[in-house]
Amino acid sequence: MILLSPFFHLMPQKDKKKKTVQQSPKKLVKKKSSLKKMSGLAFSIKKVEDGIAVTRGSVPAGLGKLVYFLDPYQVPTRTFPGIVMASDKKSTIIFALAQNYLLTTDLLVTILRSFNGSLKTDFVIDVQISRLLGQSLDIFGNGNFIKKNSLKKLLPKPQNGIAKRVSVWRPLITGIKVIDCLFPIGLGQRQLIIGDRYTGKTTIAVDTILSQRKTKMKCIFVSIAQKQSAVNKLISTFKKEQAFHYTTLISANASDPVALQFLAPYTGCSLAEIFSTLGGDSLIVYDDLSKHSVAYRQMALLLRKSPGRDAFPSDIFYLHSTLLERAGQYFSGSLTALPVIETLGRDVSAFIPTNIISITDGQIFLDSGYFNRGILPAVNVSLSVSRVGSKSQYPCLGYMSKWIKMKITEFRGLESLLSFADDVDNLTALKLKFGLRLSEFLCQMKSEVCSCYDQLLLFALVFKGALKFVAANKVSMFIDFFVSWSNEFLLRHEISLKQYYVSFSNTWYFNFGDKKFMERKGFVNFYCYILNLFIKGLPK
Repeated sequence: MILLSPFFHLMPQKDKKKKTVQQSPKKLVKKKSSLKKMSGLAFSIKKVEDGIAVTRGSVPAGLGKLVYFLDPYQVPTRTFPGIVMASDKKSTIIFALAQNYLLTTDLLVTILRSFNGSLKTDFVIDVQISRLLGQSLDIFGNGNFIKKNSLKKLLPKPQNGIAKRVSVWRPLITGIKVIDCLFPIGLGQRQLIIGDRYTGKTTIAVDTILSQRKTKMKCIFVSIAQKQSAVNKLISTFKKEQAFHYTTLISANASDPVALQFLAPYTGCSLAEIFSTLGGDSLIVYDDLSKHSVAYRQMALLLRKSPGRDAFPSDIFYLHSTLLERAGQYFSGSLTALPVIETLGRDVSAFIPTNIISITDGQIFLDSGYFNRGILPAVNVSLSVSRVGSKSQYPCLGYMSKWIKMKITEFRGLESLLSFADDVDNLTALKLKFGLRLSEFLCQMKSEVCSCYDQLLLFALVFKGALKFVAANKVSMFIDFFVSWSNEFLLRHEISLKQYYVSFSNTWYFNFGDKKFMERKGFVNFYCYILNLFIKGLPK
């Protein structure tokens, strides 16, 4: 498995033996079979501070390369890897990929050697593809208990060029009505989910994964600096909704070292790239990149790097761009990225949010005001946008989305003016009543995903004015009853859902009374039947 290097802009030097000034390297003694491959150069540690080790002498490994800390008495629990962050002729600065209390000055720093004698400093993760899905792993692949016939590849891996990419043309069905209709996402797109704390950002990402049950999509969820209890809830949710068999969870908890939190999204992206290169579609969720930025800022400050805006290092934009630009639609498959960013006080003009917005192809902004009022998902229609998703949206749904977006935007504007006026005219009152029903129609609770053909039928009813016959507090009951009834109707008349889904989605217009059109498509007059039953029969 290829693990991309976060230090690709600092190209590592070739691994050659270098003579040190202060101390000559010592040969390791082979005492146990588990350490036979570790025979090579060993360097003592001069200084330890906050998970950082400074060696005596220059370790022959480039920036971003992997080294190992060994106990001279060969205690297995005190053998762990580290990553080179800086090096000069006299010393090397190494970040330990373990807890800080394990790092002491009595350890030795060494490099693995291969059988032909060359130094092994590349970051390698060892997993088996057949046992990759349905597990919770760390950045090293631990948790994948079967290692036979595993896939091993090295880093760094260059990004796919423009010649290997194609434009986004296939839709990603999230199962959320307001997103699939107003802000569609295409396979290979980078769509940002942004909002304040506790506004439902993770819920949208989880529901998107849950809606991929009947597809061949492989999902990777990267949890960065989250609580262990939150990670356990995610695992239980995936297992309860029968979505864990096509999902892999990569976690670097809040109690883990910052170096592990920093490397977690790169591990997840490497796993997702496997499925895209094998000819499949993969979806990766980064939850969230704001905590990833804080982890890298902490690492940079410990390394005495010069701080920039908000104390972030100057290369933070490059790190995120190299990570997110790996998503795309390729000839072999696709990689869709859903990064999550947490804002403070609805401030989308902060440093990290503006960086990610400029990298991605659109954003879904979740408003805390809507969330507190019970409007779920709390999507702000005015601040959300999808730049390339409309090209992959079904034509009929795109035709209706323009009208629905205009109506819901008009309702939000009139709703904000109600506090300044006591009386409104009749036309404004009708717009407010319809907007209230439309807002209730777009509301959707957690884990209640809606299939694509159900969304097409529901939006067709709204487009033809069926909501004006339904009370605002009965909209959710109307949706549930209609979805169950329509599925039974299709099965009763032996209409293929797949055929109905494809033909209906590729239609540019709707004509509920045109019987010739329906006969030409090979269906019964389904639309007129729906109107007669639901619109005329519903109480006004």
